Amino acid sequence: MIDYPAFCQLRVLLDEKHLTPARVAVELKLDPKTVAKWAERTRYQQRQCSKRPSKLDAFKGQVVALLERHAYSAQQILQQLKPWGYAGGYSILKEFVRLVRPVPKPRLPDAGVCPGGVRSGPLGQLWLQLRRLHQPPLELLCHGPVPQPPPICGVHPLRRQGAVPFLPSPRLRVLRRRARQGHD
Repeated sequence: MIDYPAFCQLRVLLDEKHLTPARVAVELKLDPKTVAKWAERTRYQQRQCSKRPSKLDAFKGQVVALLERHAYSAQQILQQLKPWGYAGGYSILKEFVRLVRPVPKPRLPDAGVCPGGVRSGPLGQLWLQLRRLHQPPLELLCHGPVPQPPPICGVHPLRRQGAVPFLPSPRLRVLRRRARQGHD
């Protein structure tokens, strides 16, 4: 099998320079039988490879059924398929599981949560109480005040987007004080 650039060179040597197939074989450092075979063709055509059956083909339905019942890992599925006579390897099974069950994209955090947010202990309880009051506790969850971008043309960017910037309420101060003191 030769690649397309070699085929083009072969055609140039045969058609334009009128060399014999034996001479073209010497020039291109190819076997004379290969040059004779490609000299008969006027177009380049890639080799047609046959699709070989996979060892997994007979078990694909069972894999899909297992994944519908439970979110098994590829290793767990492999352990379940071995007693049924599966002789294939882990890597081909893992690739098929990835095709059938793609990895979910990570969810973006909701507006009230910053990276490193606190949701456990007394501060987590405070967070839940604030959630119930419909006040986003950005200041609490970010471990400090949230930096706000400067206003542009006298209009705060959050107001332009229809959101209201966080303003601490008296109720929030009471809840913070209770959390510091260890009350529920």
